[in-house]
Amino acid sequence: MEMRESEGGYSNSVLKSLDSVICEVIMEEEKRGVLKDVRELNDSANCLAAALETGKGDSSSEKAEELKRRLEVVEMVLDNLGKEVDHLFSKLLAGRNELIDGIRRNIKTE
Repeated sequence: MEMRESEGGYSNSVLKSLDSVICEVIMEEEKRGVLKDVRELNDSANCLAAALETGKGDSSSEKAEELKRRLEVVEMVLDNLGKEVDHLFSKLLAGRNELIDGIRRNIKTE
């Protein structure tokens, strides 16, 4: 956000506030290990691919189960993130509507 302000990016306090909230959500997700979950998912997929290439049936079923479990975790994280995004977007639209109403009131009083 500091970089955007120094470049003259945000002059509206609502946008600054929204940017701040988005940054907080991203930092919170990073603390919860979301990026770690994605890395682990990639590792599991690579392990499964390697097991399939070697033709080891038992190993590939274990790897497939591990990948399935990790996919379920990532699915839950993405669902929660989607809910947070929807909530933030609703707040943004409510703020936009307030701004438009204020502009309309100002135009009528002029």
